[in-house]
Amino acid sequence: MKLKQQATGEDKSAHPAWLGRLYLFGRAFLHRDVIVVLLVAWTARLIFMLTMPPEARSFDTHSWESVANDLKAGGNPYQTTFFLNWPPFWLQLIFVISKISTALSIPFFRVLQVFLILVESVVIILLTRLIREIAPEARVRTLVIIGLALNRDCLKTL
Repeated sequence: MKLKQQATGEDKSAHPAWLGRLYLFGRAFLHRDVIVVLLVAWTARLIFMLTMPPEARSFDTHSWESVANDLKAGGNPYQTTFFLNWPPFWLQLIFVISKISTALSIPFFRVLQVFLILVESVVIILLTRLIREIAPEARVRTLVIIGLALNRDCLKTL
């Protein structure tokens, strides 16, 4: 094998450093800490969703649902409501969430909650990776569980 490597000029140490990092980055997504943190976060959010009464929602969620209804009716929510104080990309997301809600016959609010949980899951994965990168000796699982997965302010956004 070494003779073949020498003959072809192929040397594993000659690979760029980013290639090794890319491999480690891919493995990080399957790491046990990420899975544990995501399971804790999803469980906490599920318990929160099941224990909160359906009418306990933020003003923003009511506004977004109203905007979605205006879009379904063919209206321009920038003209028909005063709710849009967000960048235009959020309007597009509201539209997509509304279409998914209609296609699956699931209430808009539930699809919105799932969307927010998925986005937060990506944040958890990336934050876990960042902490590992910056402070490899840190107790990543504990930091992310306490700081994000069980953070009451994160739960209240649902």
